[in-house]
Amino acid sequence: MQVVVEFFGQAQQITDASEIELELKDGAVVYDMLQALASVYPVFLETVIDAANWSLKPCFILNLNGKTMIKDPDFVLPAGSRLILMSAVVGG
Repeated sequence: MQVVVEFFGQAQQITDASEIELELKDGAVVYDMLQALASVYPVFLETVIDAANWSLKPCFILNLNGKTMIKDPDFVLPAGSRLILMSAVVGG
């Protein structure tokens, strides 16, 4: 199944990209998506992803389809999901 991850804030600065399309197995969870992201952007293991439990570091948040904030790494992602990965704190 395919999901799109959009990057905002620090995540966008790190990747120098606005989004990425990932191919995941059917029934994939956030954990699987984070592993796929880390394989494309290894620097995420230092900056965005807590590899000890395959979750986001506290300063990042993940949104599903512009409606739901996701914290649980075992959350099942629907096929065709559009995820937004962004910094939880934004300066102005």
